[in-house]
Amino acid sequence: TLTPDLYACGIDFWGPSNKFTAYAAFPSRYTKYVERCWFNPKTDSLQMHQTSPALHADKITAPVFIAQSANDRRVKLEQSEQMVEALKAHDKQYEYALLHGEGHALSNEKKIIELMTRVEAFLMKHMPVTQGEDS
Repeated sequence: TLTPDLYACGIDFWGPSNKFTAYAAFPSRYTKYVERCWFNPKTDSLQMHQTSPALHADKITAPVFIAQSANDRRVKLEQSEQMVEALKAHDKQYEYALLHGEGHALSNEKKIIELMTRVEAFLMKHMPVTQGEDS
C-alpha cells in the first residue's frame, strides 16, 4: 500500500493485515516479547497504522492473492478476513485461499501443491510471460 503502482500483483501468505488487532490477539504472556521485538501500540501506533495494509486497502491498485490457514494460531484467520473485507469495501480485485485443517506452516503435501498451483495460475494471469522472454 506504500508504493501500489510498483507492482503488477501481490501475494499475501498468512500476513498480519492490521497490527492493532494482531497485537490484541496475542496471549498476554507474549505481550512484553511482542512489544520488544515487533510493535507496541503505546509507542508505535503511527508506524502500526502506516504498515497495516487493511487500513489502506483503498490505495491498492493491483490484484492480491491471499492465503490463510483456518487453524493458524500465530496469524489468526481474522487478519485475512479483515483484508478481504477491506478489499471488498474498496472494490479491489483479489483471490482468497482458505486452507482448512492447516496451521501456520502447511504440512499436507496435497494442500501445498494445490495452493502453489493456484498461486502459479494467479501469477500467470497477472504477470504473463511474453514469447521470447527468458523465464
